[in-house]
Amino acid sequence: MFRGASGPAGDTPVPARRLRSDTDCSWARTYQRERRGWPATREVGQSGRPATGSNEPPVGGAFVEDEVRTAVMTMVFEASDPDGLLTVLAKYVVMARGEPGCRNIDLCNSFSRPNRLVVISKWDSEESAREHVGSPTMVEMAEACTGLLAGPPDIDLLEGLSAHDLN
Repeated sequence: MFRGASGPAGDTPVPARRLRSDTDCSWARTYQRERRGWPATREVGQSGRPATGSNEPPVGGAFVEDEVRTAVMTMVFEASDPDGLLTVLAKYVVMARGEPGCRNIDLCNSFSRPNRLVVISKWDSEESAREHVGSPTMVEMAEACTGLLAGPPDIDLLEGLSAHDLN
């Protein structure tokens, strides 16, 4: 059940990952064919909690108009061929930076889980992020992942509640 590795403190065992048998990137065809969407976003109040429907200002403060509304997309990949996947994702990140609505995109390597690569992107809107999922850049990346993954990636779309650019 446990790999021989230790946790961050060096004394806690790290559970072994269960690998999915789906290694042919069928997830790419699923997203392309069905244009699967994420659940509809819910309205949230200033605190980040779901809005109550009340027009009353929150206790201790007043309503503040959000100046920036962003969407953040995360894609977590478990690699069966880390070097090959790194090459594919590095190219994807460079190409996606030029996509309409892309504010920023980064490729990250996990310190705690070997063979895990994460792409984090910030978009002008939820619509921009959703349109990107079916874009030629995304489809090309997904097809290039064939044979490089231990299973389908975990893709999520988040509402950026405090995701503001520094510049």
